[in-house]
Amino acid sequence: MRTPKLIALLGLLSPALGGWAAGPLDTWTWRNPLPQGNPLHAITYGNGTFVAVGWNGAIVTSTNGAKWVSRPSGTAKPLLGIASGNGMFVAVGWNGAIVTSADGVTWLSRQFGTVWTLYGIASGNGTFVAVDNGGNILQSGGTITLGVTTDTATGRPALSLSGPVGLPYTVQASPDLATWRNVTNFVTAAPTNTVLNPIPTGAPRLSYRAYSQ
Repeated sequence: MRTPKLIALLGLLSPALGGWAAGPLDTWTWRNPLPQGNPLHAITYGNGTFVAVGWNGAIVTSTNGAKWVSRPSGTAKPLLGIASGNGMFVAVGWNGAIVTSADGVTWLSRQFGTVWTLYGIASGNGTFVAVDNGGNILQSGGTITLGVTTDTATGRPALSLSGPVGLPYTVQASPDLATWRNVTNFVTAAPTNTVLNPIPTGAPRLSYRAYSQ
């Protein structure tokens, strides 16, 4: 069984620039039914949001099940399955399509290399498992969740990290999402771990990230 590793990335996608100007018939907007009319194949719930996926890379989200918003998925391939776990949504579909999102709004395409169609996916025990029409079962790397709280004993910011046990983790902090410094490195002995970061009083707000190699 091949074990791909999902890596969270944050980025902006921009369309390729060509040598021609778009005309009035080059841009179309879906008007009816709203928010879109592609067949939908699967639905899940996580992070306070319902997310449904379907044909032509369709993704729609709702916080109450009544009002839905169409989201760009970054792929035109049909999406046939979706699961949520550890603060992450993962959708799969035709020709090995895999897209992921932390909030259901911004989606990132992943590359695994399979040409098989992925029909279903489930989440559990800190990992995602998908099945395809070739009889294969694919498993992601373990997912990592960071939470920021205040330690009651010291009053310092505390990072709560959840992830697979026994792996080495690095936690980093950044004031601008461009430059990062290591906060700590450790190997987990429990599914949830608390990491203290000695930030000086009055320090600027920081962003945190964690990864395992």
